[in-house]
Amino acid sequence: MQNFIPRKYKNNTTHQIVSFDEVVQNSRISIILGEPASGKTTQLKEYNDKHTNVELIELIALEKDDEIEDNIKVVLLDSIDEAITDENSKKLNKKLSQFIKQYQDKKFIITCRYLEWKNIFEEELKKIDNTLAIYSIEKLSDEDINELLEQNQVNQDDFWEFVQINYLDNLLENIMIVLHLIQEFKSQYHDETDINYTKIYDNIIKKHITTVGKDREEKEELKKLDTPKRLLIASSLATYLTLNSKLEIDENFASLSDELYKIDNHPIAPKELELMVDTTLFKHNSFFHKSIQEYLAAYFIASKELDTQTIKKIFAHPLGFYEEFEEIVIYLTNMQSNLFDEFVAFNPMIFRRHPNLSRERQEKLLEAMLNTLKHHQHRAWGKWEYLRDSTLLKFNLIEEDIISIIQKSIDISQVNHAEFTYLVNILNQHYSIGLEDITFEILEHIKEDKEECIRYITHIDNIEYNKRLIEFINDNKLTNKTINFTYFKIFETLHNQVEFEKLLILIRYYGNNFLTSIAQTISIVNADNIALWAIDVIEHLDGNFENSDEINFMIYTFLKNYKNMNNKESIVGIFEFLKNDYHRLSYHFNSPFEKPNYQLEFDDIKDKFWEYYFRENNSFLLLDSMIKSFYTIALYDVEKLFTLYSIEGHVNKYSVINIFLKIDNFDNRLMLNSEYQKYIEQQTTHDQKSLKRQDESQKKYEKNEKEQEEKYQQILHNLQTSDNIFDFYNFVVKYRYRLDGLGDRQIHFMALIQNEFSNDELYLEIKNNTLQENKIYSICYIFAYFFDTITKDWIDKIIQTEDEYEKLFWHLIGIRNQMTINNFVYISQKFIPKLLKLAVESFLKNNSCVYNLVELFEKMNMMSLEYQQQLIIAIKTLEIKTLANMDLVYIERVLNLLVLDKESYSVIQSLCNLHDKNNKYYLQTLMDIDANRVFKEYQGSIKSNLLISAIYRHSDDTNILKSLNNETIEFILLEYYDNYEAQYVEEKGNGYFHDDTIEDRMNRLIVKTLIPLLHIDTRYMDLLQKLQHTPNKKLQIQIKYQLQQAYNLKIKNREFGNSYYKEILDKGILPINSTKDLFELVGDIFDTDIRNWVEQEGFYRHINELAKKEKNVEAEKFIQTSIKSEIEKNLYKRKYEENDFIVKREEELLDAKKLDFTIFYSHIGSIAIELKLSHNSEAMPTRKEAQEYINKLNQYVQGSQSDFGLFVIFNTQQSKEQFEELIKELKELYVKEQHIQVIGLNCMI
Repeated sequence: MQNFIPRKYKNNTTHQIVSFDEVVQNSRISIILGEPASGKTTQLKEYNDKHTNVELIELIALEKDDEIEDNIKVVLLDSIDEAITDENSKKLNKKLSQFIKQYQDKKFIITCRYLEWKNIFEEELKKIDNTLAIYSIEKLSDEDINELLEQNQVNQDDFWEFVQINYLDNLLENIMIVLHLIQEFKSQYHDETDINYTKIYDNIIKKHITTVGKDREEKEELKKLDTPKRLLIASSLATYLTLNSKLEIDENFASLSDELYKIDNHPIAPKELELMVDTTLFKHNSFFHKSIQEYLAAYFIASKELDTQTIKKIFAHPLGFYEEFEEIVIYLTNMQSNLFDEFVAFNPMIFRRHPNLSRERQEKLLEAMLNTLKHHQHRAWGKWEYLRDSTLLKFNLIEEDIISIIQKSIDISQVNHAEFTYLVNILNQHYSIGLEDITFEILEHIKEDKEECIRYITHIDNIEYNKRLIEFINDNKLTNKTINFTYFKIFETLHNQVEFEKLLILIRYYGNNFLTSIAQTISIVNADNIALWAIDVIEHLDGNFENSDEINFMIYTFLKNYKNMNNKESIVGIFEFLKNDYHRLSYHFNSPFEKPNYQLEFDDIKDKFWEYYFRENNSFLLLDSMIKSFYTIALYDVEKLFTLYSIEGHVNKYSVINIFLKIDNFDNRLMLNSEYQKYIEQQTTHDQKSLKRQDESQKKYEKNEKEQEEKYQQILHNLQTSDNIFDFYNFVVKYRYRLDGLGDRQIHFMALIQNEFSNDELYLEIKNNTLQENKIYSICYIFAYFFDTITKDWIDKIIQTEDEYEKLFWHLIGIRNQMTINNFVYISQKFIPKLLKLAVESFLKNNSCVYNLVELFEKMNMMSLEYQQQLIIAIKTLEIKTLANMDLVYIERVLNLLVLDKESYSVIQSLCNLHDKNNKYYLQTLMDIDANRVFKEYQGSIKSNLLISAIYRHSDDTNILKSLNNETIEFILLEYYDNYEAQYVEEKGNGYFHDDTIEDRMNRLIVKTLIPLLHIDTRYMDLLQKLQHTPNKKLQIQIKYQLQQAYNLKIKNREFGNSYYKEILDKGILPINSTKDLFELVGDIFDTDIRNWVEQEGFYRHINELAKKEKNVEAEKFIQTSIKSEIEKNLYKRKYEENDFIVKREEELLDAKKLDFTIFYSHIGSIAIELKLSHNSEAMPTRKEAQEYINKLNQYVQGSQSDFGLFVIFNTQQSKEQFEELIKELKELYVKEQHIQVIGLNCMI
């Protein structure tokens, strides 16, 4: 394939870099993640073209009845994210998973974008195969690009100089852009230096938009459309498809024309749409590439010249940009550089592909990233891939200022994990000793919390940094007992750079993923290091032998390299371990290793081995473990032993060698020695005595067996009448004889039992509790055996009436586990009404029978109120004390029944209060009925950790968890994070924490199950919005992440219809349909336009002097007077009609207080604005007046008949840092006042 470059793929788990062929080979299901136009589709097509047993499929085109031929071995599913619409994500997931399940014998290679994979597909596909492999497509290497340059006959030096001069390196990750960049370079940009991101896309689109498809005829009308018009038509269409999550263009062009957004205030004609779709810009009624569609959508937004608030209204939620629109915003901010200042503080991660940022903007981006990760670290979760080689790390124009900016922006003692990760990435990009010092200063602050410190540790490419890191790890004993990729990378980087002993802490605990790599890396450098590694691992096993197969491999590696070791004594440590601890390994050497693959030369170790073997006691285990696993020993290997170690002094040792190793002719050689002969004779005598004892025991056993058999035959002979069956059955049970296989006797025995059952009246005594216990035992067990053995046809003949069923019921009810035998379950299905009556009767006679009853009902799938109503009523008739005195095992069964009836809540509650208020069984049962009521009634009377953990058993039942109302969830979250989360983390970190403690159950319930549920249901949106302001920072981060996900889910479900977007884009303004819309609009004007006027243009920079010139009026009065016209100007600048708004100055309220401003919009209503200076006591959060002013401001807002208010603070005296802290604290003070927005404007900048 022309211009094809074989790409590399990084396994996201092992971080191994592999080829596409290896991706196909390694797993049944492989996922390839990559950004738009990164080469995913091209790779699939190339592989498909070269192989006959492969089929390439687009998920969008996959039909329900599509079948894959038997000869197809690999299915390539391309760009599954492009098939997603607002309505079909769940259906699409189901269709995809069913399709994969249908073909268990085929491999699947699936390509997708990163975000769509994480948010939509990952969870579902991992249910099919949790071992599926996930790969990220590696960026094009310089060698890859050079190969493309060679294919296109372009001078490499000239091209790279061109890229460097124009800062185009960020464009080289996308292969489509690279190919076009090469062509542009060849054709027309040799002498131009202003080529940029957007110009390349413009040229790609212009070429396609002016070219008609191969199978289409260019129409005359198309020629009449100039290129700018074509671009606008295509961009309106791209915007429509994107905002409405539509995959294809509706061919009803008349209808589509009405839906599209206007161009220059005119609708697009249906014919114009039809002509555009004929161009090569489209494929299968869609844009030929998703990135082209997204770029054109950005182009259309740019052409509308929308203000930032309007752009946010379309593409953003309060916490950031919607994930599915991020690419559009990236393109848009490259087209309109003025948007940088507006968006960088709001969501700096959007500026990840902006190669031409000025020095000032690089500084702002760095500050914004540090500030965002400091206060909103959740925004980085799942998005660290964005950092790699992005403009979020490339600060070449401010390299000398990076340290000072960082020091100004962070608090060294309180750097969170996201901040630290970002700092280390900057260090990797812009290494300096000063920046390295900052990272280690941060680590010093957290080193006491070893687990957290290990989580922070990150390697970089710089050797000196990693050397310092290994010193820090050793000095603070930061041993990681879990598989850690970072530690392995540090080891791999430093294995030939520092003393090996320092690296041992990194590879002390390991996993299969790294084991072979560790062994290979060490042995390449120095075989003696293998010894150090092996002995170190053994010394630190700490009794943990779960990974014994890995230990075996490590020992094999040691033995393999032993001949090259200088320190031959190191093998003694291996011998000691095998002798003392071999028996503790869960997998022995014989199991994981096959000799043909792991055969070693015994000559390498034999001297040390025999020396140890003959010196130490109990060393025979070495023969069974190490020797038998890795070595084959011949007679010549032991010939010298006889001169070194006399047989006379080591007879037992030689005997063990002979037994275990079975060396040819070795026993003959030993028998030449008189001492050994004597030893063998003694052993033979001992063995003979032992055999004699065994023979005597055997004879005694056989005599007993004979007597027992004679007695059995006598009883069997006497088996003539029903009276004999008791003796026969009891004998058989006592001596464990089999009852089957007796031929005619067995048939006779079964007939006698059947006859006994037919004539049985003992069941009436069982029913009335008058039967003697020994009779109950005998007759009940005989009948149980009989009905468990016979066929279903036979039981149908015997049990035909309710009376016959009742007889069987009473015989089985008292025997544990007999009511669930298959035949009784079978026959009970035919007598359910009778069974239910008998259940009630038996329970009232003997409460303990509830255990067997519930087991039977569960097996019959009868655990519902429909079946159990009468039994539940019977349970409720008993006194609470009677129930409370039952054994716990029976109480649990009673609760299993009561929970079926929601009206049982008060009964269970009485039991709970009487028996044990903290008993988890009662609490769990109450929660089954009404969890919200339990939390409401028991708060304060039961320890909240017990209360919360009681719902843990419902962790997998999303329906139960979804039944929790907002108040209950809020209580659970606040209680856990305020009172128990720290205890959980501390205990876990100290090493004595064990699974399934109350705190652990709470953690798993809340963090892993409950919190992730909150974003998928709109019922929780209000709760999330409320809790995002909680003072508990850890909970706040979790909630903000879920809230962010909830916003993204809402937009995926298309919260807004096309009419919403059409009104905005056709008019170019935000619709104001409520006072909330007005509040958000004016708030944005203050936060952007007026902020720029105050802080950038500096209108109030010399406010104190200006105020004096105005007849010494106070600065506050001067601001009030001058800002009114600025508010009006910016409202009109946003294209609203002049007559729509009324901005009233000093609206007098009922208490004669004058509100600074009231803004009215048409018939909608008004919002209030109050202005204060930062040194005013009512604006200083720590002052009593400020806290009291909250109520006053609420009264002022209500008095002006407004629903919302802005509280704007102007700084005229404080430093920037002091003012920022004041505004932060003031916002926290007003956090519960959702209808009031605090805005700070700094006049002193």
